[in-house]
Amino acid sequence: MQNIEKHHRHPELTILHLSAVKKWGGGEKHIENLCRELPSVAPKINNIVLYNRKLRFSKTFYTKKTDIIPASLGFKLDPRFVAKIILICRRKEVDIVHIHDSTALALYIIGSQITPLPPAVFSKKTS
Repeated sequence: MQNIEKHHRHPELTILHLSAVKKWGGGEKHIENLCRELPSVAPKINNIVLYNRKLRFSKTFYTKKTDIIPASLGFKLDPRFVAKIILICRRKEVDIVHIHDSTALALYIIGSQITPLPPAVFSKKTS
């Protein structure tokens, strides 16, 4: 009970951002902007970014409230990436998953068929 009371006094939200693309695009810029700006307006939000290690992800937006984690993605439905999603959600007590591309969406869905995952939001910017 003490742990619950402590949580309510200092609520935090942990968001897992998923990016499974190989090239930098609008979704990755969106992640960068969120991770850079959210701490100033909502300091109790922790961001975790799980991305395809083949992507040259800018780490200039790193803050102490942001974990940036690379994952192997040899092909679109690579089970290693799925396993990493599950592991992070469990270990980091993720509250919500923010999915930034369709490949990441498919990988999240596969993971959710293996084990319960936190709720997700999918946002993709297309022209």
